[in-house]
Amino acid sequence: MTKVLSRDSRCNANLCNICREIPKRSPVYRCDTKQHTICVTCFPKLPKDGGVHCNACNSSVSKLTNAEINRTRNITVEELFRLPLEKVNYLLSRSKEHLNSNINYAKENILNQWKPIKCPHGPCGKTVNCSSLQVHFSYEHTEVCTYELAKGKEVHLKTDTSIFEHGVTKCIGIIKLLSPLDNDDRKNNHLFTNPLFWLLASASEQRENSQSYILYWVISHLDNDFQYTIEMFSPVNGTSCATFCKVLDVRDNMSISEIIKTSNCLFLPYGSVKNLVDQNGKLNVCITIH
Repeated sequence: MTKVLSRDSRCNANLCNICREIPKRSPVYRCDTKQHTICVTCFPKLPKDGGVHCNACNSSVSKLTNAEINRTRNITVEELFRLPLEKVNYLLSRSKEHLNSNINYAKENILNQWKPIKCPHGPCGKTVNCSSLQVHFSYEHTEVCTYELAKGKEVHLKTDTSIFEHGVTKCIGIIKLLSPLDNDDRKNNHLFTNPLFWLLASASEQRENSQSYILYWVISHLDNDFQYTIEMFSPVNGTSCATFCKVLDVRDNMSISEIIKTSNCLFLPYGSVKNLVDQNGKLNVCITIH
């Protein structure tokens, strides 16, 4: 027979049975009688004779699921008025902090989307809003190809070395990350947008062979953290060069020297480029977005 707890009992059950505080972080534990809660800080204090037991009723203790934790933290109005004043103040301050945090995040996200940035395609030099970068490329840089790619899969493309200019950054291609959703789900999800990434390359300002290099890296305007693997390989002699790196934020407007210092991007000295180029003067690139 299931035991029904009174409102006073449910209120007390929300507090840690040892420190008498509301658990502030996961995991949270509860005894089999559902009457005693133990926070993660006090859990090591429980008796462990043949298993973990509640210090109050000696029944077994198990970890709550996320859904159960949420129900534990949802206190009714009746229960709220039975809490001590300091507990009520704590709950109200925590709610206020959570609300302010969400508001600040929303403001920051909106400002970031409208932050003016310089077009990463060097020959352009125009200033655009971050949120308008995709539209800018579709109208101003139609020569830049877009490649569709599923997360974790590879895409191959070739770069003609004749396009490189010393000291100039150019967009080699745009990568559209496909959703795991099928076509029907994608049509029904009006808020769905494919994440976009821009593959950039830059030749060094130094023209001497001993000091010159080509640099490859990937940028995006997304708040999510993405990583990528980029490999340069030669189909002629089997030579290859690869790196694993974090996708950089286009809003950071980093200089080439900053990118080299802070990012594990693909750095190819003149000698490596000479060994990797194929018979047609092209570099073979393989990219995977993680």
